[in-house]
Amino acid sequence: MNKVAVFLLTALLVASGAVAAMAQPRAPQVAPGKSFTVEFPEMPPTMARLLDSKNTARPSMTVFLPTNYNARARFPLLIFLKGGSGGNGNNPDTARKLVADRDFICVDLPLFKYKAEGNAPTTLGLTDADCRYMWSLHKQMLDKLGQFVPNTEPTHSVLGGFSNGSYATARMIVQSDGEVLKRFSAFIFVESGAQLLKPDLLALLKGHSLKVYCQQAKFFRDQKFSFLTHSALALARSYPWLRRSFLGPGSNDQPPVTPGAVNRLVRSFIWI
Repeated sequence: MNKVAVFLLTALLVASGAVAAMAQPRAPQVAPGKSFTVEFPEMPPTMARLLDSKNTARPSMTVFLPTNYNARARFPLLIFLKGGSGGNGNNPDTARKLVADRDFICVDLPLFKYKAEGNAPTTLGLTDADCRYMWSLHKQMLDKLGQFVPNTEPTHSVLGGFSNGSYATARMIVQSDGEVLKRFSAFIFVESGAQLLKPDLLALLKGHSLKVYCQQAKFFRDQKFSFLTHSALALARSYPWLRRSFLGPGSNDQPPVTPGAVNRLVRSFIWI
């Protein structure tokens, strides 16, 4: 091989290496009190995007490292899934408020639907198929997080959510073949609690820390929430080990629950 050919081959290899390097996503800055977002363009659209034709956001995971973060120590995760369509995975604000930006790595993940059937519109309701599919995507996101932040501590990690996020949490526990229970040790259900605590979930949750919060019906002016509250109390009576897990009007002589009170009580549960 002559010198010209060797030069051209070397130049080609260098150029291809440079292109490959440019194609690789840049590693995020990992520092105390800082957030970073990882996009997953290869993933299907989020539930929020399916429900909003103007939403062009890619599926993302946003991570906030606590102000006392230390790469040599281990930190638990706190994931609090949003209600409704679940958002775009770009703001772990609720989790951050619950722990005052300390001690927990706060993560925001979006919700996903399995698929829209034909041309049928996507709805807010979630099925077991949706939650099994959702966990397969959340698992990929959390595995990616582990590449950037390997010092997480599952023993004290918390997974929870509000409304649809609460339901997604419950059914992913059941539909993940035990994987969720390996990654998290405590669970928070704000709304949907009485409706989602089915026998298959209760069998898995016994021995784990959990809290179920049912808002007062008067606050929402909706009979559905009154039903949830009464169902929660009946469920707590049927399963004695659950009694101390519930909070709602009339349960354990607790006063009526407001959003602010729920935040304070969730915060106290996390710090136990």
